[in-house]
Amino acid sequence: LKTSGQSPIAVIERVNVLTSHFSNVSWTVYYSPLSKFVNIMVRFGSVDGKANAKCTSNVTSGSLAIGTIPEKYRPEGFMNSYSFTVGSSSGPCNISVNADGVVFFYCQGSIAVNAQLKETPHLSYFVI
Repeated sequence: LKTSGQSPIAVIERVNVLTSHFSNVSWTVYYSPLSKFVNIMVRFGSVDGKANAKCTSNVTSGSLAIGTIPEKYRPEGFMNSYSFTVGSSSGPCNISVNADGVVFFYCQGSIAVNAQLKETPHLSYFVI
């Protein structure tokens, strides 16, 4: 598949995102030209799995932008991941992407300094 240009490609590979609030957060976007399948993965924790993501400053209720996906890889509408929590007062949190390609981390509640998390939510969809 690599020689024919049909193997999945890494569209985005970023480490150290959300650095004003967390340590050890990264995100990747992969695209398969063969199936037109996009996979967004946000990793809370080190890439090698040895360290948790750690909140370094108070996070209040709302959304934090992680980054933007190039136009040809964007979904047709809004979608979000399964819910997860960070610490004891975050309430439900999730990862979402909108039709403009902006990927967000959202929490209903707040996250205190030193709260830790090891979680890797994914969003996957086909682009037509």
